[in-house]
Amino acid sequence: ALSGARAGAQASAPAAPSDIRLRPVSDRSGGLEGSSGGGGGGGSDPRRVRLGDERNTVFVKGLDASVPEQETRRALLQAFGSCGRVLQVRVPVDARGRPKGFALVVMEDASAKGRTAHLNNALVLGRFIRLDMRPGN
Repeated sequence: ALSGARAGAQASAPAAPSDIRLRPVSDRSGGLEGSSGGGGGGGSDPRRVRLGDERNTVFVKGLDASVPEQETRRALLQAFGSCGRVLQVRVPVDARGRPKGFALVVMEDASAKGRTAHLNNALVLGRFIRLDMRPGN
């Protein structure tokens, strides 16, 4: 259900699934402008994994919940960026917009995720963080 002039322009030629490209949006959930989205179809490289895939996601515990979301995100980007390309940092917040004290960091691939292991018990924003390398289990 498209609206306005855009609906008329696309009504005659609907896009095939291979023509659809998802573009990530920077939002409160932690998406980073310019990171690669996870839903593109066709021609996938088996070495690459999708956003949020357990093979490239690290669960970070022990963050200071009193530190603002954006400051936490920047600190995690800096720390994890030394290990490889960071695709996304998600800092969940409560109903009032305050961080909950944990985050999910999505690395480019499983190899980059493996290089983050040395950050377990690292000091970030005055707290020693703990990493869970298997967030889905």
